[in-house]
Amino acid sequence: MVPAWGLVPKVSVMAAPSPQGFYVDIRVLADIEGSGIVGFIVAWFLFFPVAIILGYMAYQDFTQRRDYLIHSLWSPVGHLIVAPNYPNPQFGNQAPGYPPQGPPAGQ
Repeated sequence: MVPAWGLVPKVSVMAAPSPQGFYVDIRVLADIEGSGIVGFIVAWFLFFPVAIILGYMAYQDFTQRRDYLIHSLWSPVGHLIVAPNYPNPQFGNQAPGYPPQGPPAGQ
């Protein structure tokens, strides 16, 4: 994505194994360009309310672009996503969705 309002999206993707396959964690953070910092500092010292308005508009634009980016990353594989089947620490090694495990028969 191209920088807008001096903000550039920084995407990190992490994949790790899970009991049923693997999971993917995608994070999108804002990285500030040098020209964006200079513009904001100049606006801050020359006309404070304009700096607040520009900061708010940059934040709004970035959140919209971030949501679009995340949607475009997940939409091709959205049909492959299943609920995780991790063991619940509250119930020991029993996985959710399975009948409760009691003591072995005869004890």
